[in-house]
Amino acid sequence: MCASFRVVTLPLVFVFLISPMLSGCARTIPSSATSPVGGTLSPIVPSGPIGSSPNVSASQGVAIDGNQAAYVSSNNLIAGYRFDWSRLWLNSNELSGLPGIVNHIGDVDFYNGKLIAPVQYFSSCANYASPVLAVYDASNGSLLSWSDISADGHEVSSVTVVSDKNQVVVSSFCGANQGDKTLWIYDLGAVLNNPPGSVLSAVGTIHLSTSLQTIQGISWNSALGQYLVSTDLGGPGGTLWYIAADGTVSGPAFVLPQTGELEGVDFTTGNIYYLINGYVYCIGSPVTAPTFSVGSGTYTSSQSVTISDSDSNAAIHYTLDGSMPKVTSPVYSAPISVSRTLTLKAIATVGGSANSPMVVATYTIN
Repeated sequence: MCASFRVVTLPLVFVFLISPMLSGCARTIPSSATSPVGGTLSPIVPSGPIGSSPNVSASQGVAIDGNQAAYVSSNNLIAGYRFDWSRLWLNSNELSGLPGIVNHIGDVDFYNGKLIAPVQYFSSCANYASPVLAVYDASNGSLLSWSDISADGHEVSSVTVVSDKNQVVVSSFCGANQGDKTLWIYDLGAVLNNPPGSVLSAVGTIHLSTSLQTIQGISWNSALGQYLVSTDLGGPGGTLWYIAADGTVSGPAFVLPQTGELEGVDFTTGNIYYLINGYVYCIGSPVTAPTFSVGSGTYTSSQSVTISDSDSNAAIHYTLDGSMPKVTSPVYSAPISVSRTLTLKAIATVGGSANSPMVVATYTIN
């Protein structure tokens, strides 16, 4: 998150075209491709400069419409792009019509022809004000409406739509008001349809099992039932984490190889996109989650639990002490004998790909 707009001169060169259906993005060019920001990424694939203008660069958020286009946000612009990253439209006056004090737009999300964006005044975590949820027309970037959410007292960094629950979920970059432990839930219908300037309060919260500081972006994947969030902490440029619907945090899902300021993410299509240094990167879909041969439950005798994964190249890492599994956790190699009450947690990993979401089973032995 940055309150000052960074002007970056970008070459008018496009590195590759994103597939029209956004499938297999990590296989569209050789895995040894050279990053436009320096270094070799394998198999992380750069999707090229965001802007067609040499005078602007996206620095806050990215959203993907799986059928049509990509959208990006910076501190003083939002823009829409075709899949070849040729620009469809640009709104460099997107704060006009909002409370006059606001100066910052965060990570946007796309829903049903509209863009929803968190907007506020921000200079530091000790000095922020006037958080609003703004709604823009995704066909041209024009402002349609906005809701005042300042009554809830939290700063806003990113939003994602959970359409099957009629929700807009909002994250905070700052730890104030438990922003490192809480996601706020707003009614999607109210966000989209309330008159401009309506006061809106959260209809619920999600409490995180692990504190995550400096959340920059958030995106929901309905098929996996997981949020993906980006944070500045961990790794050269930041880390991606999963958050389950109940707030259970797992990860790191992916540690960035680039240095810089990690910003927005998009996970809606199943492929993972993230924004750093003005470039959007696509690393494809994460590894499939492992499965347990014996599910959670109460048993009268010891159980032998087999862990498997549909990806034959995956390594499965697990823990038995309730801690979050990581790539440094033990690697599964043989059935696990469960003779006492315990919690089994596991992830699947493949080098160069995002780790799978965490799976959990709790066994009670009477």
